[in-house]
Amino acid sequence: SIYRAMYPTSTENSHWANYQFWNAQGTNNATYVGLTSNKTYVVLDGNYAGLSGFRAVYRVISNARPLTGMHQVAAGVQQEIAVDTIPAFQFAIFYNGQLEFTQCAPLDVRGRTHANGPICLGAPSTSPNTLKFYGTVTTTSSILYSNLGGYTSFSAPNYYGTPQRTTGVPTLNLPIGTNNTPAAVREIVNMPPVGEAASSLMGQQRYHNKASIVILVSNTTVTLTVKAQGALTGTTTNYSFNSVTNGSVAERAMLAAALPFLNLTTTFRDYRESDWVKPTEIDVGVLKDWIPNTAIVTNQYPVGSGSQPNILYVNDFRTLTNLHAVRLKNGSVIPTNSAPSGAPTGFTIATPNPLYVWGNYNLPNSGHAGTPNTSATFPASLVCDAFTVLSPHWTTISRVTVRQAYLRAMQLTQLSTPL
Repeated sequence: SIYRAMYPTSTENSHWANYQFWNAQGTNNATYVGLTSNKTYVVLDGNYAGLSGFRAVYRVISNARPLTGMHQVAAGVQQEIAVDTIPAFQFAIFYNGQLEFTQCAPLDVRGRTHANGPICLGAPSTSPNTLKFYGTVTTTSSILYSNLGGYTSFSAPNYYGTPQRTTGVPTLNLPIGTNNTPAAVREIVNMPPVGEAASSLMGQQRYHNKASIVILVSNTTVTLTVKAQGALTGTTTNYSFNSVTNGSVAERAMLAAALPFLNLTTTFRDYRESDWVKPTEIDVGVLKDWIPNTAIVTNQYPVGSGSQPNILYVNDFRTLTNLHAVRLKNGSVIPTNSAPSGAPTGFTIATPNPLYVWGNYNLPNSGHAGTPNTSATFPASLVCDAFTVLSPHWTTISRVTVRQAYLRAMQLTQLSTPL
């Protein structure tokens, strides 16, 4: 209705007062806009050829004739516009801003890559060709062989897609919130503010509202809520402590018995951020077995009913002197269940915190490790503020270990000092 009411007027330019405009149906001062093809899921062409999406085709017609002169000949213009909606999960990597690879270790990206901003490709010059793109790379801006800081001692990656790369493509807007800014899009992982209606456009998009299981960690409480997917309320249990970080032995034992997949006392060093991290750590393998064997869950999702929680929302908002985050481990086999069709419905973990994944994730067939074979994997999604992958060979170094090493070094120094 908005576009149908649009036509040139004399308020824009007095010249248009000399013309009469009408649509294809004979209505003056109107433009014809009509849907000629309902939304269908098709393989797309154009800048995003090879991707699939929901396409609807609209026809726009505008007619005009002069009101003065000897020959008042009418003219018409027709244009057809395809409006495409592309599921973002078709991309191996999708960034709603600048995408950066810094000193990239050997990495094969076996899918499409897109950024609504420049792409900085930082494969180290000392180890060329370590970054390989097997799918098309697209950006609304440009591709730079440097990192965010402007350092340029990097080598170009290898491209194997068809086409290999395309710059200056149209922005892919995410239909979230009121605009496409990073801050607006990030709201889907934030807690809903007080007073926001769950039925609002933003409320419907929030993972907190969509989740089946919600875990909230504060300084003195762990709150667990199990609810029907999409419901706002459910069964809530609070586990209170004098201090979650330094709770008593009895308090820790109680938490371990109730939530055996949860660990709140570990620490590790993030050298990129030059700070210690005290995460909410989740053992995904233990979580997978806990879900179908715990009454608080099976009361909502009975065993054998064909339904199971599909979204876990975690928020660690402890006031710590260290960084707080969520870390997943032991995630080779993720929680999932079969739909009535027999197909697995998959599992999503969402958090407003930085997310670390330690070791292989969603790799139920270990024989497929290091290959592009994903036939045994389940539908899976990880949604977070920032994402870091830790190798299976990565080792946690705690503050205690560092302090012990420091004291040991001091002892050796003292022993080696001549009297």
